Amino acid sequence: MAKFRRRAAGEAVFAALLTLGGVALFFAGHGLVTSIFVVAIFGTYLGLSVHNLAVSLWMKPFQGKVRPNRMRAGCRVHRRKQDRGAPVRRPLAPDQAPQRDAAPVRRAAPVEPTSPRLDPVLAAHRWDAARTLVWFAVASVVVFGWAVWSGPDFAHGRPLAVIPAAIALVGLGLILLRFVFFTFLMFRPVPHDTWTELGVVLDGPVRVNGRGVARLRGRTTLPDGRPITFRGAWVPVSVAANVAATGQLWTAGLPRPGKSAAVVLPGHAVFGTVRFG
Repeated sequence: MAKFRRRAAGEAVFAALLTLGGVALFFAGHGLVTSIFVVAIFGTYLGLSVHNLAVSLWMKPFQGKVRPNRMRAGCRVHRRKQDRGAPVRRPLAPDQAPQRDAAPVRRAAPVEPTSPRLDPVLAAHRWDAARTLVWFAVASVVVFGWAVWSGPDFAHGRPLAVIPAAIALVGLGLILLRFVFFTFLMFRPVPHDTWTELGVVLDGPVRVNGRGVARLRGRTTLPDGRPITFRGAWVPVSVAANVAATGQLWTAGLPRPGKSAAVVLPGHAVFGTVRFG
């Protein structure tokens, strides 16, 4: 908890300084548009940082000990992932919300296994991720457009400011293209009709980075008998934990040397990628 508080305090101080810098730009005569742009962007970040700091100061950490008689079907559960940085906590915000057990569906029947291309759980998961990326893409368009509008105002009469402004515009443009590219990939259906189960041996323990995704590296044997190595830098933690516990790696379609493959768990809402060879 102390580490989380120090991180949240550092983020709040950093955002506050940049927000004050936007105010200083206005009084220094750099134009109204540039000042509003800086204050709006970093003021939002300041609000999120102050909220995270307030949570760490006022909330008691969840110790993982709950009385059995307090947990029953239909009860509300609230969990917080306070041991992760803001880039991890915010995408996981829906998981932190109060949860309630749903009532059983009448005449429910088990779903027969289907191919990756027709799997309803995987398709729904990818569409949900695509909708989230659409919102990020829209926000990137707004920020990029605002930067294009305020750039000439900031660089007018200041030749030394042209290069930093151009670099900032290029960076924002690349971020926008990245969101659009991944959104397009998520909206596309998985073009495979078979699942492939591989027995694997990991080269070491699973490592989770600051973004909440795992890194995998190990060896396996392809269906044709060829031994091959694999590595993955963007694997969901649940998939990595399953691989470490079972020694089995599921891919959509047949993996090929030198190519990336989709890493999944049939019937579960997870999706990642690994590269073979």
